[in-house]
Amino acid sequence: MAFALLIIGLCAYRAGQRDRRVHLAPSTRLFSRASIVENRLACIFHQEDAMNTIRNPWRLSSLAAAILFAGLLAACGDDGGNGGGGGGVGASTPAATYPRFAYVANADSDTVSQFAIDSETGQLRPNGYVSTGDRPYSVTVDPSGRTAYVANRESDTVSQYRIGTTGTLTPLSPPTVTTGTAPSSITVDPSSRWAYVANRESHTISQFNIDATGILTPLSPPTVSTGNTPYSITVDPSSRMAYVANQGSNTVSQYRIDATGTLTPLSLPTVSTGDRPQSVTIDPSGHTAYVVNQNSDTISQFSIGATGALTPLSPPTVSTGDRPYSITIDPSGRMAYVANQGSNTVSQYHIDVTGALTPLSPPTVSTEVAPSSVIVDPSGRSAYVANRESHTISQFNIDATGALTPPAAVTQTVATRNGPTSIAMTKGTSPVVYKPQWAYVTNFESTTVSQYRINETGALAPLNPPTVITGNQSHSFPVTVDPSGRWAYVPNADSQTVSQYRIDATGILTPLSPPTVNTPFPFSVAIDPSGRWAYVANQLNNIVSQYRIGATGALTPMSPPTVSAGGGPSFVIVDPTGRWAYAVNNFSSTVSQYNIGATGTLTPLSPSTVGTDPQPLTITIDPSGRTAYVANWLSNTVLQYRIGATGALTPLTPATVSTPNAISVTVDPTGRTVYVANGPSNTVSQYGIGTTGTLTPLSPPTVNTGTAASSVTVDPSGRTVYVANGPSNTVSQYGIGTTGTLTPLNPPTASTGPNPISVTTTGTIE
Repeated sequence: MAFALLIIGLCAYRAGQRDRRVHLAPSTRLFSRASIVENRLACIFHQEDAMNTIRNPWRLSSLAAAILFAGLLAACGDDGGNGGGGGGVGASTPAATYPRFAYVANADSDTVSQFAIDSETGQLRPNGYVSTGDRPYSVTVDPSGRTAYVANRESDTVSQYRIGTTGTLTPLSPPTVTTGTAPSSITVDPSSRWAYVANRESHTISQFNIDATGILTPLSPPTVSTGNTPYSITVDPSSRMAYVANQGSNTVSQYRIDATGTLTPLSLPTVSTGDRPQSVTIDPSGHTAYVVNQNSDTISQFSIGATGALTPLSPPTVSTGDRPYSITIDPSGRMAYVANQGSNTVSQYHIDVTGALTPLSPPTVSTEVAPSSVIVDPSGRSAYVANRESHTISQFNIDATGALTPPAAVTQTVATRNGPTSIAMTKGTSPVVYKPQWAYVTNFESTTVSQYRINETGALAPLNPPTVITGNQSHSFPVTVDPSGRWAYVPNADSQTVSQYRIDATGILTPLSPPTVNTPFPFSVAIDPSGRWAYVANQLNNIVSQYRIGATGALTPMSPPTVSAGGGPSFVIVDPTGRWAYAVNNFSSTVSQYNIGATGTLTPLSPSTVGTDPQPLTITIDPSGRTAYVANWLSNTVLQYRIGATGALTPLTPATVSTPNAISVTVDPTGRTVYVANGPSNTVSQYGIGTTGTLTPLSPPTVNTGTAASSVTVDPSGRTVYVANGPSNTVSQYGIGTTGTLTPLNPPTASTGPNPISVTTTGTIE
């Protein structure tokens, strides 16, 4: 009890100080709001709360915890799990906070899209996807960044995942827990101890304990009642209050969270809102709550009293766009943003010292179709909007005034899977870094693959052994590595097989059992972003073979095992969202286009093909998933297409750019630059990508390669380009400059086996 009294005394000390929360770099807070309410909330302890705090001191505010445990924190650092992060007394420089990974719940495709976040540009870089239950409407991550949870509205479950070091989600065991009827929103309290789910049709909140492994276990009681049709739930920064927006009763339910995590209604259990409250949120200081009212096109704004009860501000509401759907507050507590589903806009507001919202100038910015969710990244520099009907995420920079502006360095939209409705993000004290590891070169005439380590400068260093055998005859084609970096596949045209390998910890390829699978005249292999399906272009049979990838990496034919393509399919690719596949048909000068079904099988789109220039060879898709480029050998062109909402390709204007003897085309990971290997011209063309996706030659427009440049690729970090030079038996290696232009490395080439035809690189995320 003496310890508890010390805590209360420290809270009283804190009440006399100005707000000392450490804010997320590089955002700068322009004002400090009164902290009396926050201090009262922090210091109103029941006896059991004080004793629970003794048992779990991490519930303390960052300031009190630092005073009590300064030595421990100095040794261990901060895990980033308490909202804005930061340090305590005696910390000289607070650690910067970086956005790391983003997750998007796709309600219409029963998946979560995964992205890595570039902390410099804010770019969302596709990182695969995972399956969920039926109709995932809401995704959240626990503040420690260890686990992610998804509310599945039609299956009455929550999917639960472990977040890996590379940002990928892995189902926990069990993979789901049961909720009430039609769960529509899920949140985790700031202490990462409890999760709460709003059940729209059973008019309840499911409440769970989170154990040390991230598994959810129902509390006792497992549910509490709400108003009619609860749709959104949030927890205040102190983990002491929860609020629920009730669509059907036009109210917000307000609860106290006790020491066990269970919700208890306040003496006034609800407060009135506007018509059809859709989303509720609380500012980072815990002073103010905001509720968007979908049918009245307003935001209700409330102050939070000492007991946690909500009181309308003056004015009690502010106007939004048409059918507001989601609201978020930036980490500094200065700005609020609202996604307006009916007007395809985001409203943007300044938050004054009383918590009242004032529209910025301009009051709105445009999005794509049906914005359903808006979020600000943990650094406060970028905002993201999920557009449900256009299946995209819009990205905005946040300027010094808080206004949203299109990003200059990257494309503004990135494709998701169907029906994005919710976004969640993790943070950390270091940015995401892509680290190149291994490179593999197919040697066309020697039935071998050369294998290399990529060193710190980007130069290739042979592994030991330097090569592995592929098919039992000559003419193997490009190596494909699965998204996890565990498996590699090589199509062997003459032996009519695909060799399959495990990639060990040193990068060496080791044959699987069986070492090959049969397929007629394979020229190319593609793997979907989830790592579950593989597709093989079989040139002489005019088909694409389709396989399931097993737990050991071995390929098993699907049913049906093949789908028809055009004449002479030479290359196959899957788009970054995993929704569409495209096969380049060299003989018929077309691209076949397919939908990828829930089981991985391909179904032709309508139309089933689009025309190209004569003799197309390869295709690439930019990381945003909105543009495709096709290299046409005989016509000396690269065709450029927009990828529509249905996956169909539509030529851009202009439809082509000129480049001599185009054989291979690739896009760098930032989506800013395209490189084309120009075969017997012994050059690589280099282009900038415009805002519409069209290509513009850089200066200089080409760089020299070895003899007969047959393939070009960019390493995962986006720093280095490699070109396979067939008759030269070399790979040219280049650094990528700030403008995208290529400069030869030292040494400028690496030796290969006879007649290298392709280069593939792989790496990991740190």
